[in-house]
This record gives sequence, C-alpha cells and structure tokens, in this order.
Amino acid sequence: MEFSDVLGQDNIKVALKNALCEGRLGHAYIFEGEEGLGKRTMAKIFANKILCSDNMKEGCSCDSCQMFFAGVHPEYCVVEREGNSIGVDKVRKVEAQLIMKPAYGDRKVIVIEDADTMTQDAQNALLKTLEDPPEYVVIILCSNNYSMMLDTIKSRAVKYSFRRNSQDDMEEYIRRSGRNVHNDVEFLISYADGNIGKLIKFLNSKELIKLRDVAIEYALNIKKMNRLKIIGVRDFFANNKENVEYILTAIMTVYRDMLIIKKVGDDIFLTNADKKDIIMTGQENFGQDELIRDIEIVNSTIEHIRKNVNLGLSIEVMFSKMQGEM
Repeated sequence: MEFSDVLGQDNIKVALKNALCEGRLGHAYIFEGEEGLGKRTMAKIFANKILCSDNMKEGCSCDSCQMFFAGVHPEYCVVEREGNSIGVDKVRKVEAQLIMKPAYGDRKVIVIEDADTMTQDAQNALLKTLEDPPEYVVIILCSNNYSMMLDTIKSRAVKYSFRRNSQDDMEEYIRRSGRNVHNDVEFLISYADGNIGKLIKFLNSKELIKLRDVAIEYALNIKKMNRLKIIGVRDFFANNKENVEYILTAIMTVYRDMLIIKKVGDDIFLTNADKKDIIMTGQENFGQDELIRDIEIVNSTIEHIRKNVNLGLSIEVMFSKMQGEM
C-alpha cells in the first residue's frame, strides 16, 4: 500500500513524504475531516512508512513491511472505540506499551481511530504522553469531529485536514475498481459528493441501487399519494434507517434534474441521466417554484434527521409540506 493508492489529498501526501524524506517526524499528528475521506488509509500508509527500513521505496518488502501487512508488527498499535467512545483504560494500556523502547527498529507508532470519541478522562490521559513524549513514539489521531478534541491536544499535534475529492478523483476510483456501472456513474458521483467512502459503499451494495429506484418513484408520485400511502412510505423509511439520508438525497437529485430541464431545457447536466425519459415526463407535473421549495424541504428534512429528530414524524411532515398541506 502506497501514498499513490490514495486519491486526492495531494498536499497531505507531499507533506508526509517530505517529513519522512527529511527525517523530521513530529510526535503527534491529527488527520481530521468527515468520515469516508481516507484518513484511516492514510494513517496506515504513513505508519508503515515510519516503521519501514527504506521508507522512500515503493513496494518495499523489508521485514518490517512484511510484518506490518501481516498484522503482526510489534511496534504498531491501532486503538479503536468500543461502543460510542474510547475510555481511559484503553489509553492507559497504550501508555504502558509506550514506556518500553522499541524492540524492532527505532520507532513505535500508535493510531487512534475516532479520536474525537475519547472521553474527557481518556483525552487527559493522552495529554500527559503528548506533553512529554518518548523520542521514539509517533501518535496519529484520526478524527471526524475535530471540535470535540481538547485544545491542549490540538496544540501538541500537527493537523492535516482532509478535503472532499474532485470529480476526476471519483471517476478515477471507479475506473480503478473495475466496476461496470454504465449510466449510474453520474448519479454515483453526485450522491457521493466528493466522499470516496460513500462511493465505495454504493459500489458494494446492490440494495442501494434498488433503493434509488424506489426514491425516484416517490419523488415523481408525491402529489398522487393519499394519507394511507404516506404512512406506508413512512414505514419504508423506518425499515431502511441506515440508508435514510441516501434515499432523501436521491429524491432531491430528481427534483434538481427537473429544475435543470425547466431552466436550461436540456438533459446533458442531469444527475440521473439514465432515468432522463421518466424525469422529462415527470417534470411536466411540477412548477419551478414548487421544485425549489421541494428541494429545500428535503434538504431541511436531512438536517433534522441528522439532529436525531423523530424519523417517522420528519418524513410525514416532509410529505405533508410537499403536498402543500403545511
């Protein structure tokens, strides 16, 4: 696994390579950004290179690299959360390991995943190590929510912020994956919104493709739905809790496509290009102002659900608003 395997994040790759090449490694790094942007993958690659006997050589097969990818490297440790958080006991166990000098090579690397979920006590325990770290230790913190980490930890670590990928990066990932997605490409990239993690999830799930078809049907037929039908839709969302945001995003892309057709009069910019025939027909039943309103309603519903507002109620309210009842 090499830095070149990570798409995008070029500024971070260059900085990490320079640190390795110039031998100026810090004691602590924070890789921060939303879930799915490659923080864990980058941390693993960086950790391997730190421990490697020839860290600038691609495809190295030294003893360290062989142990690393076999999952048995004695100087590499990954801390994962249990349940919703990382407790102080886990951090203390890691600290106990750090006291001992490396038996193999001259570095120890600790990767803490979901570092923002460390409890206050766990963060304070880690802080003691960061204040006076052993010279051979490198700690990499992966965080989806940078604001949840103590300022005192932030000030003692080099931060790299992971950004969403470009469309070219997303298309390149699909090419590398060898997946045969045909006309779904534009929708996949639009839905993933620069997040390769989301893209991977979609590519690995036939279920999501089916859910997209259901979402398109709902988007086109909202005006025809009676109260009983809406209750059925609410139950459908309840049975697909893990993919609610995906379904709502798919609905929203249909309305955006209809709006593009009305404003531009062309279908070359459609997200759901493979469904353009039914979208062209469906847009005749919607006005521009109505579509703008519906996009705002769906987007607002996504935000409410992210804030843990009752799912069933949120969906009912959304459909009632879209039917002009509220």
